[in-house]
Amino acid sequence: MSDEKTTNQQTADKAEPVNPFFRLVVIAAGAFIVTVLASVATMFGDERAPLTGFLNNYGGLLMAGEVAATLVIGLLALITDRRQSQRRLQSQAKLSAVSASDSENESSPSRTNRPVADHRE
Repeated sequence: MSDEKTTNQQTADKAEPVNPFFRLVVIAAGAFIVTVLASVATMFGDERAPLTGFLNNYGGLLMAGEVAATLVIGLLALITDRRQSQRRLQSQAKLSAVSASDSENESSPSRTNRPVADHRE
């Protein structure tokens, strides 16, 4: 049990930070859903309610803004995630190249230990 806990903690330490744009997309999409549900609810409610008047006047504009915000933030989230993935792949490639060259150097005889031939005439 202790080993499993340590392994999970090591995995959590190595995990990359979560892209903050994904959380913002969830918030923007949630606001859109709430606005749509509120608009539907106003159809069955009192026409004199302040929320009904606001949504009747500005509901379409509000929903359009929320859709635009969701799209823009979603695009930013995808771009950010792609850049993080590319950086991670590049760093892994560099590490594997370094480890490959290190193992190659260890397996081949060292050139500094070879006797130097004298080719003087």
